[in-house]
Amino acid sequence: MTARRKSEPIRQPKLLIAEGTHDVAFLESLLQWQGMAADWEVRDMGGKTLLAGDLDGLRNRPEIPKLHAQHGYLRFGIVRDADRDPQAAFESVAGALRGNAFPAPTRPLQVEPGQLVLRDGTPLTDVSVAVFIAPGTDRCGALESLCMESVAEQAVAKCVDSFVRCVREQAQRDIPAHRLEKVRAHAFIAGQMDNPDLHMGTAAEAGCWPFGHEAFAELKAFIRELGQA
Repeated sequence: MTARRKSEPIRQPKLLIAEGTHDVAFLESLLQWQGMAADWEVRDMGGKTLLAGDLDGLRNRPEIPKLHAQHGYLRFGIVRDADRDPQAAFESVAGALRGNAFPAPTRPLQVEPGQLVLRDGTPLTDVSVAVFIAPGTDRCGALESLCMESVAEQAVAKCVDSFVRCVREQAQRDIPAHRLEKVRAHAFIAGQMDNPDLHMGTAAEAGCWPFGHEAFAELKAFIRELGQA
């Protein structure tokens, strides 16, 4: 699967907006595993600081009112890493939603119904928005945190833990907590997969992460509940 360019037409009334191309590939693989790939479209916001501009652009896309007229509803899910501050990450997303006339949830995972006001002032009804801050409510980290939780009992994951300890002790280099899981995920992929150059998303496409694991339950429920809203 490849991330769609922003210039390409939006074809689905259910849209997941991800932080970057790696996250897009990961979410597309998860949707495929759930049997929902035909129902959703995943787009790249181009980085967490660009979300507000991305949402503003959506309000001016000609496909948005056409999809609404065709299906009678729109669903938007925002998936963003918590990094070192999950509350700040959520508030940043919520602020971008409010600033662009989207329904804005008051907490992560909440499906917020309402209307979307297009740039020309046209209101669209039956629009719902939800936000997932990875790896989960009130937790620092990223989507990679869920990936590493899902493989924690595998032999290579235990080797990764030894590698991290070695880096800290021998190289005397600390790894900030909010970046640790990204480092661990890269090390796991390098040790587990035939192609060590894979990133989290392409590793997902290659079957690296066991999506049936409990670690992904909250994220899967988030997508399912928003889709059924």
